[in-house]
Amino acid sequence: MEEMHLIERAILNAYDGWTEISNGGRNRLIRCPECGDSQKSDHGHLSITRSYPFLYKCFRCNWSGAVNEDFLRYLGVEITPEIRVALKENHQAVVNSAKEQNYQKEKSITNFLRGMQRKFFIPDIKDEDMDNQCLQYLNDRFQTEFTKEELEKFRVIADLREFWILNHIDWWPREKEELTTLANLYLSFSSSDGNEFISRRIFDDEDDELLGRYQETKLNKNAERLYCFKDSLDLCETHLKLVIGEGIFDLIGVWNKFPKYREGYVFAACLGKSLESVLDFFVSLGFLHIEVNYFADNDVTDNTIRKWWREMEYPSILGFRLSIYRNKMGKDFGVPASEIRLA
Repeated sequence: MEEMHLIERAILNAYDGWTEISNGGRNRLIRCPECGDSQKSDHGHLSITRSYPFLYKCFRCNWSGAVNEDFLRYLGVEITPEIRVALKENHQAVVNSAKEQNYQKEKSITNFLRGMQRKFFIPDIKDEDMDNQCLQYLNDRFQTEFTKEELEKFRVIADLREFWILNHIDWWPREKEELTTLANLYLSFSSSDGNEFISRRIFDDEDDELLGRYQETKLNKNAERLYCFKDSLDLCETHLKLVIGEGIFDLIGVWNKFPKYREGYVFAACLGKSLESVLDFFVSLGFLHIEVNYFADNDVTDNTIRKWWREMEYPSILGFRLSIYRNKMGKDFGVPASEIRLA
């Protein structure tokens, strides 16, 4: 059995939040005491690394930082001399990690300025692709017939193998067999910058080992992990109208149900990140007045969302507007239009 580090063991002995090992064993998930976490008692979103540097981040409320005495006391951990020594070592590990990240960031910026950041080409959807089982899954799920233009707007990669060939990708970060599994069992979407694709498992096959419900594949290490769609984005404007959902299917459900949002709105998915991280991206582009229409899952309360909103500095300073919508007929918006009724 793997020996547990002193800091991790102290947390588990003092805090009874639900735990799960994730990310290949590098992180432990516990329930977040800061935001109260999901209404489901067996779900935790506070991720804590299991070795130096010990860091924590909640993927619900964005509470994050380096593990220190204040954090451990918040979880009810008694600070012993041994733990103080471990925290001192952790502080030095955090400092060393920050130096390395700054170096990598400077290196990435240099590469970008040299034109080394590549945007990958998404092939157009052809008539014969419309019979693709993955595209048919979308039509069946939302009980509609999406057009080629709509599917391309959603940044769907209709044929993952063609995508691979057209972009002359001759390497694969894991095993090549995974490409076949992703092509057959997953529906893939391109990220906004075209350097990453997000795959959602939609079929099961006992002959294929499960890769997980979601797979994210970075084709460039500098990829921006953001999924959004719109006809165009005028960077000369300072006003922006956003439709934000938890996942890609939520956005497609909103698009399908509410035609009024199809003109003049940008659709963006959180994809497990916080609302703040999505807004940070658009603020960085220079948008100073943002109207946020948040189509939330029902396991996140209005109080929790408004708490996040109050803790962010710029919404109140810049006068952002927030509207929260829920589906009275289900837990989210990734369903047919007939199964959506706003609360």
